Parts: sequence; C-alpha cells; structure tokens
Amino acid sequence: MRHTPGPWRAAGPHDVNGEPVAYIYQEQEGQSHALAIVRMDSKTSPEANARLIAAAPELLEVAQNALAFLSVSSETGEYKDHLSQRLEQAIAKAEGKEVVTWRE
Repeated sequence: MRHTPGPWRAAGPHDVNGEPVAYIYQEQEGQSHALAIVRMDSKTSPEANARLIAAAPELLEVAQNALAFLSVSSETGEYKDHLSQRLEQAIAKAEGKEVVTWRE
C-alpha cells in the first residue's frame, strides 16, 4: 500500500474541545483534504509535529535519492556503510517494511 503523495501541508494550532491540535492536509483541485489530526499535551507542540509529518513525503524522496546516489558512489568506508544502512532503515520504516537494525 502506498502513502498519499505529497506535498502535504500543516495548519494550526486550532483549539478543539480545549485541546491544541494541528491538521495535516493535502490540496487537490483547489480543495483541502484532511490526512491527519495531531493532538499533543502541553509539553509538545502540535504545530512542530504537524510540520514534521507534513514534510514526510519530501523527506522520503530525498532519502531514496541519497541512497541511490550512495549506491553508485565510488566512495568506500565505514561512514558510507553506516549512512546507507540508516537510510535503508528509515525508508523501510516509512514504507511499512521490516526494519533491519544490523548487518552481518
């Protein structure tokens, strides 16, 4: 199953029954379509969390492009391997796949 394509946007804060919330939405053909509502306690920012969530499609695309670049790069070494592994883990998590936490 694929995610709703981006771009996503964040709006808020809004007060809903005394709770601060922010909305994640997508605009299509001039209409806004809600994707999620972010509710948080007073110690966290619903706006900051909503902005991070709204950036997810672009962040996934950048991670995929970075991993593709690293796979054809002539650079070698522990840092490249570590960075490639972290990108693979983040992409797998975003795509709902099993996340491998170590390599042999």
